[in-house]
Amino acid sequence: MNPDVILYNAGNSSHAETLKASGIPSIGFATVGASTEADPLERYEEWLKLLEDVFGEPGKTEAFVAAGDEIVADVEARIADIPESDRPSALILWKYSDGVPQVSGNGTFGTYWMKHLGVTDKALEATGFAQTSMEQVYSWDPDILFLDGPGLQPLRTENVLSGNVDGADFSTLTAVQNGRVYNTTLGMWNWFTPNPDAPLVLAWLACNTYPDAFADYPLGDTIKEYYKTWYGYDVTDDELEEMLLY
Repeated sequence: MNPDVILYNAGNSSHAETLKASGIPSIGFATVGASTEADPLERYEEWLKLLEDVFGEPGKTEAFVAAGDEIVADVEARIADIPESDRPSALILWKYSDGVPQVSGNGTFGTYWMKHLGVTDKALEATGFAQTSMEQVYSWDPDILFLDGPGLQPLRTENVLSGNVDGADFSTLTAVQNGRVYNTTLGMWNWFTPNPDAPLVLAWLACNTYPDAFADYPLGDTIKEYYKTWYGYDVTDDELEEMLLY
């Protein structure tokens, strides 16, 4: 193929050694486990700056980043006005397979989404993307259960709320009893990972976490405008519904 440059996951040390030996310029993009925190809002901006360096186009993403920062600042300002007593607890179910739940524990992308939301993260006592038991999930009993979306697990909100999950009963959880189970979807990529939709993800999380405080937030319009302006793509009403109600 004779590429000019190879982009790879910097966390894969074996790939790094192989690529170094090839003599082809190779650039590692940090995900989890790098020297900086796994904050998805910061990480995608780091990637954009790195791409500017790789392609020799300094400043090309500045307007895009600034637009995202404006969305984030607006969302975080609204959250800051919410009393601590009105802030729920939450848990991110990262994966689920054969009766074994895996949560987004301390140090993962989920940690930093929860920090930006200002909620109590029930999985902080776990480390990394940690396998756990349903008994532990029952003990945590979050007010809100977020499900990681397409690309990492097939569970949908309706599966959990209707009790249609093989090998597990989520029905006793406060989040399920109150109908507060929310699933990420696919935008540019899975929304819980670092991706260029990150500002929209925070807005989506906030709207579901604090429905009263964000009752007037124009989430659908914000998503459509973002995609039209920065990706040159017109999101249809059907596509928007799937993004928001997965």
